Amino acid sequence: MPPPVPVETIEHAISFLHDDVPSLAACSLTCHALLPISRVLLWHKVVLPVKSDGSHSTRTKAFLGLLDCESAIAPYVRSLGLRPENHECSHGEVSFNRTALDALSTRLPSLRSLRLHFLVIPSLYDVVMLLRDLPKLETLCLHSVSLGGDNWLSRRVPAWPEQPVLEPFAESGNPSLWALRTLSLIGGSIHGEEVTRLALFLERARRNMPKLEWIDFCCAMLPNGPGADVVLPAVPSFVPSLRHFGITLSDLHYDGISAEGREHMQRVISDLPQCGSLTSLYLRYDRRIAYLGYTVRHRVLGMPPPYTPTPFFLEHLADVLSTRAPTPLPLLESLSLVFDSPTAWLVGFEAAFARLAKVLVGTDDSSDVRGASLKQYPRFSHLHVRTSFLSTVMLISGDAGMEEQRRRQEMERVDLVLPMLECFVRAGVLVEVTCD
Repeated sequence: MPPPVPVETIEHAISFLHDDVPSLAACSLTCHALLPISRVLLWHKVVLPVKSDGSHSTRTKAFLGLLDCESAIAPYVRSLGLRPENHECSHGEVSFNRTALDALSTRLPSLRSLRLHFLVIPSLYDVVMLLRDLPKLETLCLHSVSLGGDNWLSRRVPAWPEQPVLEPFAESGNPSLWALRTLSLIGGSIHGEEVTRLALFLERARRNMPKLEWIDFCCAMLPNGPGADVVLPAVPSFVPSLRHFGITLSDLHYDGISAEGREHMQRVISDLPQCGSLTSLYLRYDRRIAYLGYTVRHRVLGMPPPYTPTPFFLEHLADVLSTRAPTPLPLLESLSLVFDSPTAWLVGFEAAFARLAKVLVGTDDSSDVRGASLKQYPRFSHLHVRTSFLSTVMLISGDAGMEEQRRRQEMERVDLVLPMLECFVRAGVLVEVTCD
């Protein structure tokens, strides 16, 4: 009779079923010895729907009822996601309910990750309160989250409380420590002043978050009202300790170059050499306002576009990264470039991408006489280029013609973008190109 297969080997095999809920459920009922690993994989990540008024959905109530009946499940839940129950809800329709979250978080002692999707919060000060009240939280991700109010563009940003409220202290008098490692704002539209306030708070409260190593400020930055200037966040003072940094840049307005946005772009990219520990960089180039201006002039007024998009963004990035002695980002492994604009707006970027490739991966003769690499960025191995504008088209035109737009995007992805990145591919870099 062959020897029995060790439980550890079976658990390893079961781990490959991490996304197959029916199979994991069957494993949990097959053998008591497989129950722990099955529960780890079944319950480590829970995503729950939120009703339009922010209260618990039927599914969430059922989950709470399950915890009442089987309390042993709660310690396995490490990641919680909240998103609108009705997937057809527009942005800004479903509010984040802190009381409803508290009813969940108090029941989940091992909760380490919280992700909010397409919800509305009063201000980013609510993020600060979450970090303070959930000190064991390691990841907080706001995906396409917006600020509340009937008119998100003209709404005034509420004042934040004074600094002593932001920096709680433990009973010993020493700063209380928070476990936060990752804070991401991805997508959505938030007032630039709010994002700047959050960035300044992170600098002041750095001693509360010694493990913080991953920051994304990658949402659209709005002005505080019509005609007002946009307050934009700078590179945080503690970037030398970060492993990842992401930020949105925009230097285009409805009818041309925005001097304020161009200055911010230059300042942020020029400050990147301070980020000596970065292994991952995420830069989002937002050109949606320019696209809307182009659409109005071209389709409504029948006027030609006032300017041609230029690759200044990539050229300046290549200029900064090409600096030697010392190399600006010596540990860089991954670069993500997101262009919020039509894929066709990358026409004319060929030379800029070629220069960036020469800086990051060198040329075929980038080695000395012994064959040793002379590349500035020997660790660089991953490039993700994404164009994103279908949601903008849908906002303008609805569903009409979306299939044709998707086909055009795919054709431009293959015929326009991929050939631009051939230098990276030949150098062995993993290149991803997505269009949505």
